[in-house]
Order: sequence, then structure tokens, then C-alpha cells
Amino acid sequence: AGDLTLAYYLSRTVPASDIVALVAINKILSLIVLSGLAVASGAAINLVNSKLVIVGASVAVVAVLSVVLASRMPNAPRPLLQLGRRALGGLPEDTYESFRVFAARPVFLGWATFAVSFRWIVICGNTWAGFRALNQAPDFIHVIAATTVGRLLALLPISIGGVGLKEPAQIPIYATQGVPAEAVVALSVLGLTVAFVLAAVFPLLLPVRAPSLAHSKARL
Repeated sequence: AGDLTLAYYLSRTVPASDIVALVAINKILSLIVLSGLAVASGAAINLVNSKLVIVGASVAVVAVLSVVLASRMPNAPRPLLQLGRRALGGLPEDTYESFRVFAARPVFLGWATFAVSFRWIVICGNTWAGFRALNQAPDFIHVIAATTVGRLLALLPISIGGVGLKEPAQIPIYATQGVPAEAVVALSVLGLTVAFVLAAVFPLLLPVRAPSLAHSKARL
């Protein structure tokens, strides 16, 4: 949905293939950063299920690195190419080519990784501030561990925003800091609600002139 929205509004200036490829790379880098933060923070706080987190995160990282590797090797083994294309979905050929071009630029990947990492640190900071507003005081490393583990679980496409999946994993982590379960659930629901409201209202405030539907279909 995000790919198509960006393609719709930016199709006059940016090829749809580039937009979808950039979103795909962002998702892959985000997963790698999330996995790294989950492993590091889980080890730092001696998380009870840290071994499970390490195994799950390692599998995720290996999978996404295989996708990147497949995109950077024109003569990659056929099974690896098939894995990459299956992970990226049924995209047009020019999108795969855009993905391959972007993934082959180390400077771009470096800046993109920095931007993704900064984004997740800001999200963790917002969560920490939210708990402070609820008169709870978990330390930042526990917030990072709970946030990253919860977000990894939220990637499973069986829930809206990970509701009902991430909270059961986050509650035991925050419990070691004296944070009650109701505070964890309240902040999770409040955060998702605010995100949906901003996503619905903010675009209406922007002076964006959308292209015609016929033009968008032609570009896509």
C-alpha cells in the first residue's frame, strides 16, 4: 500500500520502479537494523529468551542478505535469484533492475542504513517518553529490547500493526523494570492510534497535486 501511494503521488517526477525498489531496500535494511538491535539489547539485559531472539534475528538477516546478494549478482545461481524475486514479490522487471542498481551502491546503502537506524532510535525515544508520561521509568536499553523484539513480531502479516502479537513479548521485558502490563498495552494501542490518525490527516494538509488516475496507471 505504501509503495503504490508513493508511486501515485510522485509518478510525475520519479519512476514507479525506483520508488518501489527504494521502499523494498528500506524494508530490508530496517529488518537488518531491527535484528541487530534486538540481539544486542537482548544480550545486554540478559533476556530470558535471548537465544530464541538471536536465532530468529539471525535467520531473518541471512534471508534478507540473500535477497541483496541475489540482486547484486547478474549471474547468481538460479535458486538464489528465485529466492530474491519471491521475497520481493511479483514486481515488474524494471523494478528488479532499479533494486539491483541501488543495492550496488555502497554509499547509498550506508546513508540508508544510517537513516533507518536513526529512525528506530527516535521510535524507541518516543516510547521511552510515552512511558514517562504514564509515570513509568524503564531504562532505555529495556525499551530498545522490547521495541525491537515487538516490531520483529509485528512483521508477521496476521495482525494490524502487530497488535496482540508484540505485547505478550514486551510485557515480560518491561515487567523486570516494574512496568505493569496495562501500561504496556495502553501505550501500544495509543501509539498505533496516533500513527493511524496522523497517516490519515497529515496528507490532507499538504498542498500536493495528485496526477490523474489514467496517468498513474500508465506509469505503473
